[in-house]
Amino acid sequence: MAVTYPLTGLHNWLYLLSHLANLVIRVAKGGKPVAVAMIDIDHFKAINDTLGHLVGDAVLAECGTRIKMGIRGVDHAVRYDGEEFVFVMLDTGSEDAHLVAERLTCSISDTPIVVSHDVERVEITVRAGVAVVDGAEDTAGDLIQRADDALYAAKRGGRNRVVMAG
Repeated sequence: MAVTYPLTGLHNWLYLLSHLANLVIRVAKGGKPVAVAMIDIDHFKAINDTLGHLVGDAVLAECGTRIKMGIRGVDHAVRYDGEEFVFVMLDTGSEDAHLVAERLTCSISDTPIVVSHDVERVEITVRAGVAVVDGAEDTAGDLIQRADDALYAAKRGGRNRVVMAG
């Protein structure tokens, strides 16, 4: 429980931070690329406010499951904060990272989430921002910031959108 959120079964943010810095250093030393994607559930507060926090928790848990099922075993997925998730893709360049993020946004958005007998289905949409290590001087913080900036660009552009940084 120290490294995972019981609700989603995903690693927590501190777990990822301890590994991401080393992954970025590995790329700087000539290793294969590393990409980060941030996913945000659109209008999640409205789900909690109208359907209740238990339904919101079920939505978070199912999103975590879909993300975990949509990435490779060597990749890392975490619940970042609130309704945001981050996943790190090892040995993945820009084009492939964009494709994975597109596939995951569709996986999450195309199939409603079955919650309970009271609330049969919840339809959600998500947005994603993606960044890839950009050189020897790059840091884990730089990578996360670019993915976050791309996520905000996606939020400005509409639902079910993936934006690549830079």
